Amino acid sequence: MIRIFLFLSLIFASTPAWSQNRDLETLEQQYKANKATVIKERNFETGIFRDEYNTTEDNNLFTLGYALNADLKNSGGIAAFEAIYGRRFDLAWLQFVGMKMSAQFKEVADTNSTMNATEEFLDTRGSLTQLGAGLSYRSQWVSYLLSTGTNRVFETVAAYLTYNTFREGLTETDYKGFGVRADFGIHNRFSPTMHLGGKLSYNLINAERPENFDKEASSERALLLQWISLGIDVTFYF
Repeated sequence: MIRIFLFLSLIFASTPAWSQNRDLETLEQQYKANKATVIKERNFETGIFRDEYNTTEDNNLFTLGYALNADLKNSGGIAAFEAIYGRRFDLAWLQFVGMKMSAQFKEVADTNSTMNATEEFLDTRGSLTQLGAGLSYRSQWVSYLLSTGTNRVFETVAAYLTYNTFREGLTETDYKGFGVRADFGIHNRFSPTMHLGGKLSYNLINAERPENFDKEASSERALLLQWISLGIDVTFYF
């Protein structure tokens, strides 16, 4: 009986140590996770990091952006204004985008067989309205690779499903359709409430105009739009 009692005592005595080890592992994992989300900056004289604020406190964002043609030989061929609202979730941001763009036809669209592709037509500016929703993911590889001494610099990758209306400028014909959009940005978090950055965007849209006559072929009404733009954005957190 005494031996059984001693054996059980040893088992129960070891349980708190196991539990404490599990608690320490959990705390260590939480510390590593929180460490990656705290904006901090190094004092190069002392080598000490100074904590600023924790980005897990970010809940919503509102972005204003302006973009031009990524082909710098004709940067004015595209001019776009956009607004984005985002809501933060555990792994990514759910974002909604609205954009208004003015662009030369030749910079964003491919002609189809029914179009009179004169130089005047190709140089005509059209307008595009875009609404979309998608997900944005953040990382800090750039800051890590450059060893900047701060983790204020971060990059974003976003993908959207969009609905678009493009009005061709010469005949004022409307083309409507769904598309996809991909963004890559590099940003600097200046304060708890704001970041400023640059962004590269790619758009691909399959649009159609209404029929001019009964049973007009879809291929004659279709318009493929695609372009790459380069822009800046300012974002506010709240």
